[in-house]
Amino acid sequence: MAGMPDYIKKTGTAADNLDVLGFVALAPQDITIYAPAGKMDQATADKYIQEMQKMFTDSVFNFTHATMFYWGTQAAFSNLKLSDVFTDDGVKVANEIYSNKCMHTASDTFNFNYGSTFASLLKQNPSNTLA
Repeated sequence: MAGMPDYIKKTGTAADNLDVLGFVALAPQDITIYAPAGKMDQATADKYIQEMQKMFTDSVFNFTHATMFYWGTQAAFSNLKLSDVFTDDGVKVANEIYSNKCMHTASDTFNFNYGSTFASLLKQNPSNTLA
């Protein structure tokens, strides 16, 4: 929708009555397709988030897409915090980078500053995974 301002202005569309506060540009696949069916318990949620983190830390590009998703999602849902998945340093870095850069320059910034250690910005054991 972000690239469709004329559509957003029309009435009788999916955008009716939406209070658009902003948009987050993302490109990774929808990770919810990997979520177990049905209601998750705490152990299943912990495992799911840890598996997603492993999946998206295979390259700095996938890491950037996933962490940009985390950054945008926590902005939309008050029960989520960056500190749920990022270390204290990771929260600071993510806020600095994603407040100012698009995905590709964010990826370059992670790569330049962290090299192959970019995943160290994520918690080993994420919290609040059930949310």
